[in-house]
Amino acid sequence: MSVKIRPVIIVGMVVAVALVVGGCSQPSSDSTPNPYAAEFAAARAQTDIPEVREVLADDVITDAEYLQIIQLIIGRVEDLGFSAEYMGDGGFTIGDINNQGQDAMEKVWLECVDPIKGPIDLLYFGVRDNPDNRDVGRALFACYQRFGVADERLTFEEFQELGRTNPSTPLVNFDDPDALGCMKDPFHYAGDSGPSSEPS
Repeated sequence: MSVKIRPVIIVGMVVAVALVVGGCSQPSSDSTPNPYAAEFAAARAQTDIPEVREVLADDVITDAEYLQIIQLIIGRVEDLGFSAEYMGDGGFTIGDINNQGQDAMEKVWLECVDPIKGPIDLLYFGVRDNPDNRDVGRALFACYQRFGVADERLTFEEFQELGRTNPSTPLVNFDDPDALGCMKDPFHYAGDSGPSSEPS
């Protein structure tokens, strides 16, 4: 039995992760404001885990620091009698090698893995995939319209309003594989036709 987690695009505002336990890219130029400064500050304010605070301290998460966090998690999970494996690109697996049960495995994830990995993943992959911290919602809507899976006559504001007032009305053709492609990478998805023509 194992728990497998893969990263997904989060549309809209980044939701701060509530941290429940303690203990368990590219650097920005000094002259250039960090587009993620507010997100780093919020993450630091919400964690009491020393290793996480240390990584977040300079508003940068390097590849080496990310791998350091992964090794920290693996070590703690293994100390509790479970197997742990990093699958690459945010994927992570916990295995119940000692038959402790699903509840015990989920408890390890919620109390020891997610409070460390959650905020680090949001910022590490956010900076990597969206370095300018652009509006993901607008980029996703533009991608939908580019591939004809959302009504091209709508503005972004109209699309949002319809989603709020008519949540049961389908606004996107999710049967079209391009819709899934846009959800996975709204900034760069180009279907099978080559480089994306998304304006910068």
